[in-house]
Amino acid sequence: MRHSGYNSGVMDEHRSLVLGLVSLCRRFHVDAMTQSTALAALLRLRPTLKDGNVLTADRLKVAVEEATQQANQIADELYARLESALVGGNDYLPALRKLLDTQK
Repeated sequence: MRHSGYNSGVMDEHRSLVLGLVSLCRRFHVDAMTQSTALAALLRLRPTLKDGNVLTADRLKVAVEEATQQANQIADELYARLESALVGGNDYLPALRKLLDTQK
């Protein structure tokens, strides 16, 4: 759940800034998960011609696309409650604590 806009009547400057920080963290988290997952998939390849596991630009592109999709699904689950609380004007601290606890 990514929020591109918000209700300015509900969200004050503080919430807007926190949401911006959360969005930035989310983006870096997705990038890190994508790189880690894609690299792990590529390292499992045995680059020999006889078994067809030659690393090509297309295979690299597919690995990155699959890893990005997986990372976005994970981030959607991790950040949804916090983003919703911030946008909806609810107490976001419990959601923030839970997110931080899952990343220890």
